[in-house]
Amino acid sequence: MPPRRPPPLPRALFEADGPLGPGSAPLHPDPDTVHPPFVIDAHWFPRQAQYTPLPAVRGQHDGDRVEVRGVVQVQMDATRPSFIDNADQIMTISTYPTIINSTFPHPPSIASEANGAIDILLPFPKPLTEAEWDLVDEAVNALDESWARRPDEAAAAPKQGKGRKIVISGLLPPPFSRPSATLPQSDEFNLHLARLSQLSLHGNVYLKALPPSVVPGHAGQSNWWEHTAEFEGVVRMYVAHAIETFGTHRLLFGAAPAVPHAVTAPQRVPIKNEAWYQLLRKVLADLGLGRDDVADILGANAIGVYSLAR
Repeated sequence: MPPRRPPPLPRALFEADGPLGPGSAPLHPDPDTVHPPFVIDAHWFPRQAQYTPLPAVRGQHDGDRVEVRGVVQVQMDATRPSFIDNADQIMTISTYPTIINSTFPHPPSIASEANGAIDILLPFPKPLTEAEWDLVDEAVNALDESWARRPDEAAAAPKQGKGRKIVISGLLPPPFSRPSATLPQSDEFNLHLARLSQLSLHGNVYLKALPPSVVPGHAGQSNWWEHTAEFEGVVRMYVAHAIETFGTHRLLFGAAPAVPHAVTAPQRVPIKNEAWYQLLRKVLADLGLGRDDVADILGANAIGVYSLAR
């Protein structure tokens, strides 16, 4: 019996005005034209009263500036008050994060909520090991179990648009260890892909996209991260997987590294503040995201996560 073939497709499908005709597939927009209507910096360590990392960022046309509409102040010292001069009337909130590492593996408490969100900082100087990933999972599970023991508040949270949100800094991207040519074959990169996919199954976990660090002596001796195209390529590899697993609705932009420089003295942060914003915006657009998705990551998502309001 001769092999069966599918029926031929109608020729009209491929004619000039047909749905599969030449030019019928939409093209991705030029990355230089994809800009958000506003920006929320979801990760700022206040050291002075005036917010300066992103006073304004460049828009599509020369001279255009995108409004920085809100700032999330990451307070490492819970005894210090909020520290920002809000003369510009931007939306602000302070969050008091928990640092998770091998020497302080205690899970965060739901008492540290900031408008329904709990921040976790990962100060690991190298890509996470299996044991360190286990610490992250344990922290997330402990928070979920704590919320489960408060059924009244958990039931009210969805109605208020609050609660049950866990925001993790230090995973997107993790510290850089290799250039793009050798990264896909490395054990640490494949471990990151597998464990991040597993973490994404917790629908209440969000990631902050923050400037990555490079550890001297661990990321190679060629200083490949000093080459913009190579650095951008590695960022793209991590961001693409995060979008695939978490979606664009669970990613937030921040202009500062995951932890302050005092905590990460041996590391280097090649790019941050507005330069990081511009690079991340370009990577998102290069990946084919439209204006709405880019706007969500660079601004709108943080409003929902932290219930920001003027």
